[in-house]
Amino acid sequence: MAICAIPDYGELAQKQLAQKGADYSDRKAVDAAHNIALATTAAADAAHLRANRFDDSCGSGSGCLNRVRLKSNRRGVHDMLTLVTYVTYAANTSVLPEDMIPANQRWDIVPVPAGDPDKASASITGDILRIVDPDPPLGPSVRQYARFDKLNSMDSAIFDINCKVISITPFGGVGTHEVFGVGFGFDDDMKSLEVGLFTDTIFLGQGDGRQATVPFNTTDGFHTYRIVKNGDVNMQVFADGKLLTDLTIPYGDLPGSVTGSKQVVSTSSQEASVWDIAYVSYSIFSP
Repeated sequence: MAICAIPDYGELAQKQLAQKGADYSDRKAVDAAHNIALATTAAADAAHLRANRFDDSCGSGSGCLNRVRLKSNRRGVHDMLTLVTYVTYAANTSVLPEDMIPANQRWDIVPVPAGDPDKASASITGDILRIVDPDPPLGPSVRQYARFDKLNSMDSAIFDINCKVISITPFGGVGTHEVFGVGFGFDDDMKSLEVGLFTDTIFLGQGDGRQATVPFNTTDGFHTYRIVKNGDVNMQVFADGKLLTDLTIPYGDLPGSVTGSKQVVSTSSQEASVWDIAYVSYSIFSP
């Protein structure tokens, strides 16, 4: 199976660094280019939206990224998908998500009624974005980064995040388990496809209010988590490239969307947390 060629994002990285006006070393620029290219595999990995159903005729270059041909005629998995949106954030550009260059890659800090965004903080240290959400005793706080790129129920999409949970303080205090955790993912115009992390668990909500969970150590290192939306067929979750079958949920069983089209990376407003992120990226494909 041919894999679509990944574009050279070195030039973009150089522009981002230059426009930021900081004095970066050549190694820094190379590292930034590498991490952006790494994040960009989400676009090429459209070829994994049903990996065993792709033929090998996509060739290479930008045309390959924009048109992906499927072999499957399965209902809800489209014969042709068009890449309509691609967004990537790489922390080793030394730029916060809200300051990304170009501006169309920027994330908003979104106020949440239950938490104060000004009490939480984000900083970059050692090419890693660290989000610190203190919550009590300072009162409810939250850091929610969001974008609002259009995502319809029939669209397919991929969301990737490479991150490490440093700590989460349980809402119920010492001796209890986390309740809210940290989370990421997206909503389309009908359903919510968001994944949450505890220190020892990957979880998501279902339409009946139950949580589907998989035991997983989120604190022992950086892991890559992936959400795959296969049109209006189902949602799949991967951890370090491994499909988590217990988190494969039929589209109809997902909870309804409250916000409409939205992409999000967020702490909770009830539990203190420290969360390190190397990169975030997502791709949206229309039939």
